Amino acid sequence: MKMNRQFWSVICFVCVIALIITGCSLGKSAKKTTEQGRQTEQMKQEEAARLAELAKEEEREKKWEEYATDGARVVYYLDKEGMTFPSKNMVQVWRKRVFPQRSPQKEIISLDVIDCVKQKYRSLIVQGVQWDGSSETWRKPSPWTTIHGDTAEEYILDHFCKEAESPEKTEKATKP
Repeated sequence: MKMNRQFWSVICFVCVIALIITGCSLGKSAKKTTEQGRQTEQMKQEEAARLAELAKEEEREKKWEEYATDGARVVYYLDKEGMTFPSKNMVQVWRKRVFPQRSPQKEIISLDVIDCVKQKYRSLIVQGVQWDGSSETWRKPSPWTTIHGDTAEEYILDHFCKEAESPEKTEKATKP
């Protein structure tokens, strides 16, 4: 009976130590979880604000100006009045591509961001319009895509990226 009591005392002691250790690590884990929760909540709020801003921009009536046509007879338009420069190397612009009659879709309207330095772009919002008038909208940013030469995207690089640069950078670039 004495050995049985010692055995259970050792088992209880080990369990108490295990609980203490687990309790300590749970406390640290809870702090990390709380901090991550705050960061996640802040990110959600920022994302919600960004989406609200995009929704406002999406509702604004666009003034389309033709700027390119490609070999497949796709006509490209942009909304120059709604063009913004979120940072010194970025251009954000609504674009519309109108496809020829025998294409599977009528047009694509997108809100695109062009990175002038990396020469890449991605779409934040894309709306596909079918010939029957139906449409579908995606609001998940696409991956960054390289801008190749002699494309509608290159036109934006060549004609609007200079506007995205800060005045200081423009001043330094023009000095001998």
